[in-house]
Amino acid sequence: MSTQPSLDASSKVSPFWLQWLIATGLGWSISNWVPSLILFKLINFFHLDTFNGPSVNTMTLAFLRGLFVGTIIGGFQYLVVRKMIDRGKSWILSNSISWAFAYMAGSWANWTVFQSSPTSRDIEIFAYGTELTVIGICVSISLAFLQWSLVKRNVTNSVKWFSISIAAWSAPLIAYAVLQLALGISINNGFRGITVTKLNLIVNLFNCLSIITHQSIGITAGAIISRAFDSKLKNM
Repeated sequence: MSTQPSLDASSKVSPFWLQWLIATGLGWSISNWVPSLILFKLINFFHLDTFNGPSVNTMTLAFLRGLFVGTIIGGFQYLVVRKMIDRGKSWILSNSISWAFAYMAGSWANWTVFQSSPTSRDIEIFAYGTELTVIGICVSISLAFLQWSLVKRNVTNSVKWFSISIAAWSAPLIAYAVLQLALGISINNGFRGITVTKLNLIVNLFNCLSIITHQSIGITAGAIISRAFDSKLKNM
């Protein structure tokens, strides 16, 4: 008889969904702020041109950033699932691999879109939106399959598991990409003829909205995937 704890949400400690929400949300926030600061310093230090093609340097930076993001998110999630699934440490590895290659794919997609019309006023916005979309799709599909190997013995419906898992990261990242596209185009083209003071106020408001929605990506993803866990994993 298994002695592993159950994923029952009525646990006396804390509901699984709440632990998972906090772990994923914190993991996303921390993993994005820290590598962003490091990345910008590396770009400036090595004088890298991130739009000069998917070179070894830029792809390596994308890989390292994704690796860091995946390791941090996976590490926080591991604290929640380590006693609930077999090979819990593989959860960190699956996140690290998935996010690293997703960021590489996203970086390549960004450059490809940018090069399609480098002189366009809004091309950087479209390129960034494409990068986020590719990252979301790639990491979601990769995690769904890699983590399936860790939970498949306790999943009651594989179709729903893959559906929810794929939606977990792709949906909020794509939604954020659409928001960034809308805000960027609005700033570039929708506020002509207004004073500089009013324009700066609008830009600041948009930046605040952008920061809030970006930080909510992890919480949203955690909320979605927690439903998969609560309803798919049997008591052990």
